[in-house]
Amino acid sequence: MMMMMLRRLQQQHTIELHNVNTGDSCSPSGFAASLDEKQIDQYIMSQYERLRWAVHEQRKRDLASILNRVETKSRHVLKQQDEEMIRARSRAAQLELTLLEVQTEQQQWKKLALDTDAQLIRLSNAVEQMRSDGDGTEEGDDAESCCDAGDQIQRACRRCGFKEACVVLLPCRHMCSCVACEPLLGWCPVCTCVKQGAIAIEPPCPFIS
Repeated sequence: MMMMMLRRLQQQHTIELHNVNTGDSCSPSGFAASLDEKQIDQYIMSQYERLRWAVHEQRKRDLASILNRVETKSRHVLKQQDEEMIRARSRAAQLELTLLEVQTEQQQWKKLALDTDAQLIRLSNAVEQMRSDGDGTEEGDDAESCCDAGDQIQRACRRCGFKEACVVLLPCRHMCSCVACEPLLGWCPVCTCVKQGAIAIEPPCPFIS
């Protein structure tokens, strides 16, 4: 576009120069118009510089406009990414809180189940003890003595054989270990079921005499 404008300027000055040459060269106006080729080139170069400066300024404005649009778009995208990151962190925190609540609830239910099992075992042992006491009374002193001895043997720890069995193994619920031997057992010595837990029914029991 710039070259076309320069060509037009050069053609215009060529026509003016031609008109001057064909007119009265002796008149003051003709003499003033008869510029030499160097002056014409200077004029053309000045016009060229003006055009070049105008094009340069227009390019600067266009580039500034493009950069402004890109910067605006970039800020918008970065803002969306920040908001999405905040939402993701909020969701992660909520999930962690929910997981913690679920784990706490599971522990509470597990404790409740263990407490319930312990109560059931205590009740069962109490009923068995009442039955044993009733049977011993009806049979007399000799039978009671025999039952007491058998009860002591039956309640002895299945591992050491000396201390009283006062720990119930789970999940089989056999009361067959003393407090000292329970941590050393990996399975129930009665049914060989793998031990998953244990409940002490009574405080540490004395040695069986």
